[in-house]
Amino acid sequence: MSTLVANKANDMKTWINKYWKDAREGDSKKRRGLIILAVLVVIIWFGGNRYYSPSAQMDRAIAALSNPKKNAGKYVTTTTSGVKINNKTVKGLQNRYYEDSSSLADVKANSLKNLESPTVTGNEPSANNYWTFVKSGRSWLLWPKYKLNVPVNNVEVLTDIKDLEIKQNDQNVGKANEVINTNDGNLYKLVLRNQLPGKHEYVGQADLNGHNLELKEDVDGSKVKFFGLPKSSDVENLLTSVLSHQDSAEYDDLFVNGINNSSYKEMMSKNNADKQGNDYNPNSLGEVKVRSIVPVTSKEFKVVYDVTLSNYDDKSRKIVEKEAIIEKSPENNQNKTFKYPWIIKQLMGNKVLREDSL
Repeated sequence: MSTLVANKANDMKTWINKYWKDAREGDSKKRRGLIILAVLVVIIWFGGNRYYSPSAQMDRAIAALSNPKKNAGKYVTTTTSGVKINNKTVKGLQNRYYEDSSSLADVKANSLKNLESPTVTGNEPSANNYWTFVKSGRSWLLWPKYKLNVPVNNVEVLTDIKDLEIKQNDQNVGKANEVINTNDGNLYKLVLRNQLPGKHEYVGQADLNGHNLELKEDVDGSKVKFFGLPKSSDVENLLTSVLSHQDSAEYDDLFVNGINNSSYKEMMSKNNADKQGNDYNPNSLGEVKVRSIVPVTSKEFKVVYDVTLSNYDDKSRKIVEKEAIIEKSPENNQNKTFKYPWIIKQLMGNKVLREDSL
């Protein structure tokens, strides 16, 4: 009996020793777990403070804004309601600063200065508007999130083509149909309100006389101008110069291909023949009045115009209808004698509309 009691006592002692050993080991594991957790919390906290610091967030925003290949929508905000901000709408800012990344240093310095001292205004020099770095939510519920607060502006599109359809960065934004009266005829306007600044691509499209006219402009500012049609005054000045100096060889500058232009050759040949036959009696050129200008291709325009000619020898006067095909003067015309925005491709037509006495 005593042996049985002794064995039971030993078993109990063994169990108690094992229990306390396990308990101590369990407490040790818990302590180690808590220590590891505390270390991780400290690492995450200090790492998060560094990663989500205002200056670090600013660096990431600046890097994104200077590279059009990056997504920068999450770094930009505005106080104006109704403005869409996403990776597409901020491309204009990226296009601007991709070409002029040095000015982003001023954006960074002034915006961070404004964050530290709200009474100091940060100036964004390229657009002469003010940027600020503002809190916009939180990251992981712990760290303040910051974005560049960008002011918006209105963009005015001005054109001489009624109902010109306008695209901004491949997005349809409306038609220019608000009429503005000028001395040279009507102009048409479209105002795009609350636009993010930057360099945007604008495309104007219209169907004129069965031809699709497409005009493109890359604009960094608040004014977009699409003047696709020749101005009547410019064309009248061009035609007046040519018709009043038909005997002057130097005016070949006003023709496509110069002295090789067929209309120029024909004009000079006729004038020379008249001179040699002693029948050269040039009429006095009066008013040149454009009646219509319509496109024949996307680059060429047909002009119908009237010319008043007076012959003081026989005291007669006549109104003649003529036509011309013109195209845009080449940009490399710096050495040209006469500089006009348009030059002549072809001269034709000679229909007498009216003839009377002086």
